[in-house]
Amino acid sequence: MPAKVLRQITHAAREGRCGSVGDMAQALDTLKRFLRRPILDPMCPCCDPREALDILHGIVTALPPRSRPPVTALVEPLGERYRARTLPDPRLRPDQPWWWRRVAEI
Repeated sequence: MPAKVLRQITHAAREGRCGSVGDMAQALDTLKRFLRRPILDPMCPCCDPREALDILHGIVTALPPRSRPPVTALVEPLGERYRARTLPDPRLRPDQPWWWRRVAEI
């Protein structure tokens, strides 16, 4: 991750617009751990990939457009793996982010 992008995340976090660099690292770790598990446990609140995706999406959108690609390159493949391991839930509100409208496999 370029130092400039890390500085921009830190600045945005200090302004309260997104999570910190530490939050980003923890969210990436949570998402990766969740995706490595052979069976997903929806009852484990510390492993909720939806909250991790919320944090990561918040960071991406808080960055200037030219600084987003390095973070997006980390997040998009993990998001696609999450999408591949879940099913859409048509009962949920369409105004929620796509990752909140998914049913985790059991």
